[in-house]
Amino acid sequence: MAMVTKFYRALTGGEGRTAEDDLESESKLSITLANGSEIRAYPGGADGGNKIRGATCELIVVDEFVRCSLELMTAVRPMISTKGKNGRLILLSTPGFATGWGWELFMRDDPSWQKERVTALENPRIDKAWLAAEALEIGGIDSVAYRSEYLAEFTDPSESLFGSAILEAALSDDISVIRW
Repeated sequence: MAMVTKFYRALTGGEGRTAEDDLESESKLSITLANGSEIRAYPGGADGGNKIRGATCELIVVDEFVRCSLELMTAVRPMISTKGKNGRLILLSTPGFATGWGWELFMRDDPSWQKERVTALENPRIDKAWLAAEALEIGGIDSVAYRSEYLAEFTDPSESLFGSAILEAALSDDISVIRW
């Protein structure tokens, strides 16, 4: 919540106004604005889905969604159900491994999702010399860690016998099953 408050203050300052002009109340887990709008932080741990039920939101932002459980995501989605087309769910994440529901969601050809991929190389806030040094520190530009953390690629664990690309290529709907 501290990061959200920091960004809010940066966005609302200027022209003689301060964020405090619009803040009604502030706590570690929420901000209430003078217009009645609220920004809340909810837990996302293993039992987070049990702690957030019953809330209604127009916008939900889930950070590092591929590391969230499917149960948590299932609990989050109904929170925007009463908002119709105004309800928005934004999922942000470092990719991680090419497995699980988050990877499947990202890889699926589903026009109801807008998907964006932004690498560290495209981020003007990340110094290119630092990024080159970081690549050397964590095993090179072809390492699983570098590709996942900085190139926004879903990767296979280094101990995988077969990578996800090989397994995907091996699947076919044209193969008929022979039963006897």
